Amino acid sequence: MFRMKWLAMLALVVFLAASAYGFAASNTIDTSGAGEGAATISGYTISGIKYTVNRAAGDSTITAVSFDVTPKPGGVDANNVEARLKDSGVWYSCTGPTVNNWSCDTTGTTIKVKDADNLTVVAWQE
Repeated sequence: MFRMKWLAMLALVVFLAASAYGFAASNTIDTSGAGEGAATISGYTISGIKYTVNRAAGDSTITAVSFDVTPKPGGVDANNVEARLKDSGVWYSCTGPTVNNWSCDTTGTTIKVKDADNLTVVAWQE
């Protein structure tokens, strides 16, 4: 009698364990294109960067920056360009192109040369 109770109990435990495994094994997720990451998006090459600096002031300030915006092979010329000279700085609208050369006037919100830490250019075609 005692042995029969243990065998029944063991059979119940095995049944419950197998049932739990069966439910856990049925949880499948379809393959998807989900993901996360960061990378440079660039259809243009920026080159020929030139800064115009006002040295008359006590601290030298950048009054303009110009550069060439050339589309990658198969791309189209940009008709809108903006730039900034500081990671947390303001965006400057640029004018052009003159043979792919764009110029950004920074006199509205000047930046000191010593504070400029990163030239970021955004170019696009509408």
